[in-house]
Amino acid sequence: MPNWNGINLERIFDDPSVKKQVEVKIETGYWKESKLDFFMGKGKNRAIRVYPVNTLDPYIPRLKDKLRGDGVTGNTDFNANLDEFEIFSNTIYPKVIGNSVKSEIAQYTRLKNIDFVAESLDSLKDWMKDRVQAHTFASLVNNFTNVVVAKNGGFYDTTSAADVKAACANIVAGDTLNVKAVRRLVSMAKNGYRYNGESTFAIPPLRVEMKTEKGITFIHETYVLFVDSYQAEQLKNDPEWGEMQKQAGERGKNNNIFTGIIGTIDNCAVVDMGNWNEYNVGLPTSHFSQDKFSAFVSNAEAMTLGDYSGKSDRETSIGALLGASAICNVMNDTPKIYIDEAQDLGRKTQVGIDKVIGIAKAVFNSHKKNSQSAYNGQDFGVIGIISSKE
Repeated sequence: MPNWNGINLERIFDDPSVKKQVEVKIETGYWKESKLDFFMGKGKNRAIRVYPVNTLDPYIPRLKDKLRGDGVTGNTDFNANLDEFEIFSNTIYPKVIGNSVKSEIAQYTRLKNIDFVAESLDSLKDWMKDRVQAHTFASLVNNFTNVVVAKNGGFYDTTSAADVKAACANIVAGDTLNVKAVRRLVSMAKNGYRYNGESTFAIPPLRVEMKTEKGITFIHETYVLFVDSYQAEQLKNDPEWGEMQKQAGERGKNNNIFTGIIGTIDNCAVVDMGNWNEYNVGLPTSHFSQDKFSAFVSNAEAMTLGDYSGKSDRETSIGALLGASAICNVMNDTPKIYIDEAQDLGRKTQVGIDKVIGIAKAVFNSHKKNSQSAYNGQDFGVIGIISSKE
């Protein structure tokens, strides 16, 4: 049996350390090939924050709100003006996802010159990568609590919209993604306000740096915008986009934490994540299969994607700005692999893989009845951006 990714699979059946090496190679392999690799990490400044677990016990990330009371002065008792102390939580329920394949009888695999174990591990690695990406993209766009709605040449005024569905309802043909709409999106993230004009918390950036140019020191904050291929082309067709990228020069190319970047707008990296279809896992549109979408929303109630449709059921593209800790990914460090040569009385081999995983958008809920906090039930690090699909 030849080597697989530098590992001799002949020893995998009798040497646990070799099996562990294969599991590690699979884990690093599918993340290296994943569109999401550069946005994941255990640090709180990553867009997709990883929480390592080894069990299926519910995992509960928490968020503590700021104290906003006036306090007391002088001889006034503390009890005269107690502050409101709130801790929010986001309960994630991990599950095991897995898949397996079984060979033909050994004589057939030899006749076809197939190394069944090695080929199966490659295919199962790709399956796991696509599965994790599907859960991530579905969770990301599910039930936006804040959006920008693109309009031809700008964005819609949605301050009178009763909800996100109503905000999207005016989209018609020609309402494509443009620089003005993206700049509105970044401004909402940095300054903390919602589609209906209400004030809210600012979205924490992925990275904050102090920059000095021409003797002036300023704060450089980084966000990332995931767009589908339609939105990416719409942006490129906006004349203002071309001018902005000329001014940006080499800065985007030198930003090594991102790959697949097509450009930057106001320190927000724009990344083409592709479209979700039969052959590719990416961002869904408003008319994507509802059943398929719902199957990958595992830690919340799946919305109706058609709520993002425009006038006369206009199909829309769905992008999203992400800040720090926008998505929570609860998982074990490496997948488990299973190789059983005793199938069908020893004539066939079965190869399987599974992994503990729980993916959810960061939405924190208060334990206080009638909480008035802006954090309660709102997307912590995500704002959606909706445009006509064309």
